[in-house]
Amino acid sequence: FVFSISPLINAVSDYEGDKKAGVRNLYTIYGFEKGKKMVSILIVILFLTPLLIFHSLVEIIFLLVLSLISAFIFYRYEKYKVVLGLYFIVLIYILIRFLRIARI
Repeated sequence: FVFSISPLINAVSDYEGDKKAGVRNLYTIYGFEKGKKMVSILIVILFLTPLLIFHSLVEIIFLLVLSLISAFIFYRYEKYKVVLGLYFIVLIYILIRFLRIARI
C-alpha cells in the first residue's frame, strides 16, 4: 500500500507541470484541492493499517496522532518528504514490535 500511495504523495509537487503536459493523475482529474483531500484520507488509512495487527491503547493513540499530523502536514503544507519520514518511523516501530513479539 505504501508503494502505491507514494506516487500520489510525490505528484503534488509537479501539479502545474502535469496539468500543462496533459498528464492524467488524481490531481489533474479531480482538481488540486480535492486531490489533496483524497490523498490525505489515504495517508490516514495508510498510517492506521497496523491497527489490524496491534490493538493496544498506546498503539492506537500513537498511530492515530501520527496519521493526523501527517495528513495535516501534507494537506496544509504539501511536505510529502515529511509524511514519508513519519511513515518510516511507523515502519521502524512495527519492525521493533514484531521482533518483540517473536521473542516471546
